[in-house]
Amino acid sequence: MTAIGKLLIVIGLNICGLVLLVLQLVKNGHKYPEALRLTWETVIFQRETYLASKPNQALLWMALLGKTWWLMLLIFGVTWVNSQDLAFLPVIIFLGLFHMYWFLEGHVSKGDQFDRILNLNHNWGIVYKKIGAGSGVNLKTLAELDLRKKNLLVLAIDRQGELTTFPKGLEVLNTGDRMVMFGDLYSFHSIFDNDIQVKTNLLEPNDQKNR
Repeated sequence: MTAIGKLLIVIGLNICGLVLLVLQLVKNGHKYPEALRLTWETVIFQRETYLASKPNQALLWMALLGKTWWLMLLIFGVTWVNSQDLAFLPVIIFLGLFHMYWFLEGHVSKGDQFDRILNLNHNWGIVYKKIGAGSGVNLKTLAELDLRKKNLLVLAIDRQGELTTFPKGLEVLNTGDRMVMFGDLYSFHSIFDNDIQVKTNLLEPNDQKNR
């Protein structure tokens, strides 16, 4: 087997490890872009902030992937410099495009405020929802929203790393808060799909008549 063939196997194994790692992060509740950002910071820059906050996670092997990833790039670079094989050119282009996609997809904001929706069946599920600065629910209490009447139950609020479980009606939602909700997904989409619908749905019946 040629040197380029062996390197392709090493590159393929590292990419497979990265894909499995991203899938694990998504399964744990992270958005896909966020999962790419976390793996970029840990694998490329060796920043282990995520691992330090969750040391008992099976994702500790992310740090090992970071070392094998850089070792792969180093071996590839040395072999390319000492070789005249033109087969290295398409591999270099592929690696460049791969890293470009990995960075841009993980760091360029998509404007998506939904972290995850777990479908329990076609109509009910668990939603992990981030409150944006322009959201119609920002600075409102749970009592004002009265989501229970819309078949939505707020199970917890994640605020700057602090989790409030089964929050009371007086709890005020702020920008950056993440709500964990259970309920009717059709109702959820009708309320939270965009700011206009949020504000319309939160109006009291008398207010809507006056308008």
